[in-house]
Amino acid sequence: MNAHPYHLPPGRHTPLATALALIFGSLACPLAGAASIPVTNCNDAGSGSLRSAIASAQSGDTIDLSSLTCNRIDLASGQLTILANDLQLQGPSSSKLTIAGTNAAPVLSHAGVGTLQIDALRIADGGRCIETNGTLSFTNSVVTGCFQSGIKAEAGLTMRNSTVSNNSYTGVLVFGGDTTISGSTISANLGGYCGGLYAGSHAGTVRIENTTISGNKAAWAGCIAAANLTIANSTIAFNPMDCGQGNGCPAETLVINSPKVTLESTIFANNSSVSDLVVSTGTVIDGHNNLVTNGAQFFESGEAAPLPADTLTADPKLQPLADNGGPTFTHALGAGSPAIDAGSNSAGLMTDQRGYPRQQGARPDIGAFEVQSSSTQASGMIGPAYTGSWYDPAQSGHGLAVEVLNGNQFLAYWFTFSPDGTRQAWFLGVGTYIGNTATVTTVDQPAGGRWIPNFDPNKVVHQPWGKMTFTFTDCNHGRVDFNSAIAGYGSGHMDLTRLTQPAGLSCP
Repeated sequence: MNAHPYHLPPGRHTPLATALALIFGSLACPLAGAASIPVTNCNDAGSGSLRSAIASAQSGDTIDLSSLTCNRIDLASGQLTILANDLQLQGPSSSKLTIAGTNAAPVLSHAGVGTLQIDALRIADGGRCIETNGTLSFTNSVVTGCFQSGIKAEAGLTMRNSTVSNNSYTGVLVFGGDTTISGSTISANLGGYCGGLYAGSHAGTVRIENTTISGNKAAWAGCIAAANLTIANSTIAFNPMDCGQGNGCPAETLVINSPKVTLESTIFANNSSVSDLVVSTGTVIDGHNNLVTNGAQFFESGEAAPLPADTLTADPKLQPLADNGGPTFTHALGAGSPAIDAGSNSAGLMTDQRGYPRQQGARPDIGAFEVQSSSTQASGMIGPAYTGSWYDPAQSGHGLAVEVLNGNQFLAYWFTFSPDGTRQAWFLGVGTYIGNTATVTTVDQPAGGRWIPNFDPNKVVHQPWGKMTFTFTDCNHGRVDFNSAIAGYGSGHMDLTRLTQPAGLSCP
């Protein structure tokens, strides 16, 4: 992604998270009662490698790659086969670590029938990037550059804050189970009948929200056959036909074969001059506050398909797909777009696709992108510039440091003293942020360590400390509210003023 004042590009992160991971171990939360297996190098095989960790894993384990300082694992000896039914792969971030395959084989092949969880990784350059016989949970991650589809899931998919782009033969293939896609972008996937997304005939409930489907080139941009389908607050645009794929040259974009589809505050535009949406005969389209520039039609007859009465048909004035902040690319709304203040938010979403407030005007905007007021970011909208040290001038001598990470994650650690004043104390945790508020629900206080040469990581005990909530009024002021489960700390708040800011960052 290109540099953006509210999106921290690769190489711009401070080293604080890495240092803390080295001291305390991974901050990722493994599955309850399961083992965490660290990956200590980027070798293709051998001790400490990802391949070795996967081979030794049992169902329910976590493969922890979050402390790696190398940035790429090349699988020269072939695909990674996962036999465990349930397994989690935890990376440092999709901009920091890539798992790359060869052009012939999948990168990750999950033979288990449980859930494969992938978080904060980039998967690239395989015959197929990810395939699973079970369910895939895919968060804060990227799939790109595979020529036999990006993702293939047999039993369901949950995808959040992720990107699937530049893959051949369909970006996302889901053959059964339920599918939920939120805060994500599916773009520039090429080939097959359904370039961007296929949710097949055995799919149950499909829900797409705060998501952009753009620039996918095939006979159809996507195909969905689900018992229940809802598309909310999303943008489906610029998906051109490819007359070289399939039979003939159908003037179609997203093809839906479901008894009923609910569209809420979603844009369909710039897909085809004939129709922006195609449904099967008998499909009922309901919902509210949508914009469908060229209308809908029935697949079999080519006749116009009825849309909800309040559907707009104007040009939404979408800007090119770009880094407009947040973890994934979006189409901004140009000045004077009829989608501005014309939408709804029946799902009660707190943010748009980028993580910015969902409603800024009289009503929410239609689509995945919400135009922000000129004062929003200056009035406390959390972004990379909030990284730094903070303290209360009335309590000089202790304070907090925070780091804003990719994927709307927020790292905080507090350097202070014990309630009885006999020793220093510090505690930390990783949470998430929305708008001007960051919540760290699991704060950890380590104990039991000793100074070198007597330091033993096995003696370190991680005590649950409590919860911290940060609320910022602007880039230099805020407060932290806390509630501790450890005797003596109690609950309360501290007013915060900025003390330091890393070089290269500046407030809006």
